[in-house]
Amino acid sequence: MKHLCVIFDLDGTLVDSEKLCNQAFIDLLPFINESVDSLIGRYRGRKLALILADIEIRYSVKLPIYFETAYRQKVNELFEFYLQPVTGVPEMLQKLEYALRRNLG
Repeated sequence: MKHLCVIFDLDGTLVDSEKLCNQAFIDLLPFINESVDSLIGRYRGRKLALILADIEIRYSVKLPIYFETAYRQKVNELFEFYLQPVTGVPEMLQKLEYALRRNLG
């Protein structure tokens, strides 16, 4: 019996969370007057700690100690209501003839 293993990266492959993650910055930090697309261009693929440091430098602010927690909560809220699969992903997954298993580790 042959086994097939398919591993998907979630962000950018199955879902696109970039817009929602950057929208959270705009929602929480009213002094950011850039578009979501502009923020995506600047921060795509960067670690959150580096993004927060860049925001502090660019806007000459010191983010509160609790900001990361507030940011993650806001992102979770946005994901709950607005996160969508990348176009074609649900159809592709339905066409797979193999049992899908989620990596729990």
